[in-house]
Amino acid sequence: MSGIAGIYHRFGQPVAVEQLRSLTDAAAHRGMDDAGYWVSGAVGLGHRMFHTTPESLNERQPLTDETGQLCLTFDGRVDNREDLRRELEAGGFWLRSDTDAEIVLRAYQCWDEKCALKIIGDFALAIWDGRQQRLYCARDFFGIRPFNYFLNDRTFLFASELHQLFEYESVPQLPNEGMMGELLCGNVWSVEETLWQGILRLPPAHFLIVSAHGVRKERYWQIDPSRQIRYRRDEEYADHCREVIAEAVRCRLRSHGPVAADLSGGLDSSSVVAMAQHLIQRGDATVSGFKTFSWVFPG
Repeated sequence: MSGIAGIYHRFGQPVAVEQLRSLTDAAAHRGMDDAGYWVSGAVGLGHRMFHTTPESLNERQPLTDETGQLCLTFDGRVDNREDLRRELEAGGFWLRSDTDAEIVLRAYQCWDEKCALKIIGDFALAIWDGRQQRLYCARDFFGIRPFNYFLNDRTFLFASELHQLFEYESVPQLPNEGMMGELLCGNVWSVEETLWQGILRLPPAHFLIVSAHGVRKERYWQIDPSRQIRYRRDEEYADHCREVIAEAVRCRLRSHGPVAADLSGGLDSSSVVAMAQHLIQRGDATVSGFKTFSWVFPG
């Protein structure tokens, strides 16, 4: 978990560093290890760093390419990093470091707006593309990492958390009663609305492109309900399921420190914890500690 934020004045008004810093630091609790700010004319990107993986210890954000024309702020984790590295290097895109942020920035260089489809993991990101004078934003398949934004006639703001956006004085603080009703009913249907009027969430598996010419939002991935897996024996289904769970858990055990799991005692969390312990004992995951935490109520 890290914190991201950004300001883009679509018609050229310069970004004030103090405003960007205020917007970014309102999420200081999301990233206590480092803070970074990047401003170039009408656009500014901010980042609060929380080191979670071995590779992130060497990561500094916002991250620019060699030309300074591309700049990334990224909250996330790339699970298919080795596959992406091989594919990028085969295409002539060489990485300067081993960080997830570097892989994401090169992926944008290689595949442009289709890069989000290539990334497997949890992420929310924004990339300023000075070549095309546009801001590219994307969110992971399932919306694990948050991405909130506000847009009026002249300015586009984004942040990891809602309250960050109120650091910008022109953002109105008007409650969204419809969304409140959905939450109180325990039946949330809206995928874009938030508790505040005018502040939206980027839906899962979507990217958003903002420029002086307008705003374009597009879904880049959706599940194929017609796809089927056919095996001859029940054991083959079980083996396949076990392989998928093992890979998913292994990816989330990539850490430079101890790992913890929320263990409710149900089938899902128990399966995850059992698989994690199995991978650690087998040597397929190296962590400095693994603990579980459970909620226990009287009676």
